[in-house]
Amino acid sequence: MPSVCGLVDGTLVPIIAPRVNEEQFVDRKGQHSLNVMLVSGPQHQFLACNASWPGSVNDVRVLRNSSVYDAFENAGFRPFHDAVLLGDSIYPCLEWLVPPVHGDNLPVASRRFNRAHRVTRSSVERSIGLLKLRFPCLRMLRVATPELAGEIVKTCVTLHNLCISIEGEVDDNIVQKYNITEEEDAGGHHAVAAHVAPHGARRRDRLVAGFAAQ
Repeated sequence: MPSVCGLVDGTLVPIIAPRVNEEQFVDRKGQHSLNVMLVSGPQHQFLACNASWPGSVNDVRVLRNSSVYDAFENAGFRPFHDAVLLGDSIYPCLEWLVPPVHGDNLPVASRRFNRAHRVTRSSVERSIGLLKLRFPCLRMLRVATPELAGEIVKTCVTLHNLCISIEGEVDDNIVQKYNITEEEDAGGHHAVAAHVAPHGARRRDRLVAGFAAQ
């Protein structure tokens, strides 16, 4: 997928029920959790992490209140010309954030684009799966406060990146052997983006056009 600089996804990290604002941390699975936003890059490393939001908050709100959104949307940051992030269908379509094309009876180019999008974006799910395999504590953080839980998540992400920097690229055979993937993201795969910005639609259309002649 051309022009991609990162892959954004949300994941639920279970925590014990907090004493303050307990109901805000109950996610759609009925468990207490943090909704953690992660942006992955090459070699299953993470470029950004937001671990400060309760599990009841949806992925879009977490994104809109992140440093990633502020940098890309408000400050106009791009790591290179025409750089975009890929996200699943719950995310808005913006100039710098591209979800798959939604609809029935899509043109061939759109279907090809969606296939490439799905294959490319699956890397972030494997990255999250690897993170949780490396740090089993993320299956249930039994600490006193959500704030401390969030700090532990960020520390695990930092150590995960450090391990990859030292050990080198993750062997795809390991990924396949353990069938490593994130079971389900925080926002749900079947949600449809509520907002398609005009400049976002144009940016996605240019990407789709590149699949027309394949």
